[in-house]
Amino acid sequence: MFRKILMAMALASGFAAAQENYSTWGSMRVLTVKPSGISSSVAKFPLLVRLTSAQADVFANSKGRGADIRFTKSDLTTRYPHQIERWDSAGQKAEIWVLVDSVGLGKNLSVKMLWNKSGAADSSKGAAVFNTGNGFVSVLHLGDSTGTNPRPNQVAGAPTGLLQHFSEEQDFGISPRVYAPVEGVIGKADVLRGGNMNADFYPGRDYIDLGRRGYAGFSDFTTGFYFSTWFNLTNSVQYERFLEMNDDTVGVGSSAERIILFGNHTTAAQDLSVRWGTGGLSYNEPNGGLYSTGVWTQVVYTKDPGTSPVNIYVNGALVATSGNAGDAANALRQHVVLGRPSVTQGDPFFSGMLDESVLSKTSRSAAWIKLSYETQKTGATAVTVGSTTTPAAGGNDYTGLSGASASARTAFAATAAGRQVVFSLAAANAAGRVSVVDVQGRVLWTRTVDAGVASVAWD
Repeated sequence: MFRKILMAMALASGFAAAQENYSTWGSMRVLTVKPSGISSSVAKFPLLVRLTSAQADVFANSKGRGADIRFTKSDLTTRYPHQIERWDSAGQKAEIWVLVDSVGLGKNLSVKMLWNKSGAADSSKGAAVFNTGNGFVSVLHLGDSTGTNPRPNQVAGAPTGLLQHFSEEQDFGISPRVYAPVEGVIGKADVLRGGNMNADFYPGRDYIDLGRRGYAGFSDFTTGFYFSTWFNLTNSVQYERFLEMNDDTVGVGSSAERIILFGNHTTAAQDLSVRWGTGGLSYNEPNGGLYSTGVWTQVVYTKDPGTSPVNIYVNGALVATSGNAGDAANALRQHVVLGRPSVTQGDPFFSGMLDESVLSKTSRSAAWIKLSYETQKTGATAVTVGSTTTPAAGGNDYTGLSGASASARTAFAATAAGRQVVFSLAAANAAGRVSVVDVQGRVLWTRTVDAGVASVAWD
């Protein structure tokens, strides 16, 4: 039996909020982030935490719609900002975004999740996680409001996503269509029916509109560019649009302001393409086969500032690099849409589901993109949720340890000198070892414990 006790080894600054005493929260679990496969450390990263029926007690004992949920560093003091995208107690599903300050290269990150606190105010706030200081200019979770109501933008001051034509039925628009979001890869998603601009009537020409509201956040990408979205195609159509940005609602193919990101160019089936700036970059990935219908796929376009290529990623892996291009013009872009063509009005509209569409004026590293995919994909294992304990018990996770009860708990208290710690085991254990492991996974101390021993001291 090998018992690991996680202890905080350092303090650092975090979420600026009134200090709460988290030792008074009733329940806690330790989350472990395992950043395998990333090539460098990642800073200020919005981490997706999923809760399921495996954490039924979190839903049973949290207050309201997760109002008392908190996330801290291992010190149980420094708080991480968070935003609850979905909280479904009946269905025992939740998706929560947590802004961690750093995920190190080759180092597991330990995060404490607390709940079960009467009177705790709801502190879920999207703008605290997806803040402009970290380069975000638009974050649409999508599917996160009822019917065709505007989709909230998590970036402060950014426009909501307006669902255009979603309520129009294919009977000349006489009867309203009852629309509801569907299950996505992260919470709910929105479904676009496809169609063609040259059709006589609107139905089937669904798109999501972020433009025509004078938002300056879409103007200046001289500091870098990043766009990502999850998509799941119903039908793959020629030139299927993910994002189109321009200076006006009437698209101009050679506009200095244009940024057009799409797939399935005639060059190769299911390739990925970009159009960028005045008579400038026109790139089509030559081989195709990068995605398929009926499968959730994450696509990312990112560009460093200045003369540089656009790098294109699929499911966390670099698949294409364009030729060099300069910065797109700094101008007010009033035409910003997801799923709609306008530069070439005969092009079909996107047909399928869209989820988690993110736009930044900062380029993101390969490590950021890989970690995003590995923590967001269905069935992700990069973030594990430990068993329930209490803050006073130190957040020890016994799950899967040989000879240990899943309900076992360990309490510890330090002396005034801060060196000696006495570990009192909740139940007599089988013979084995007790180890102290820091948050980076390094074993600091190990003792052999005889069968039936219920406490051990570390000095």
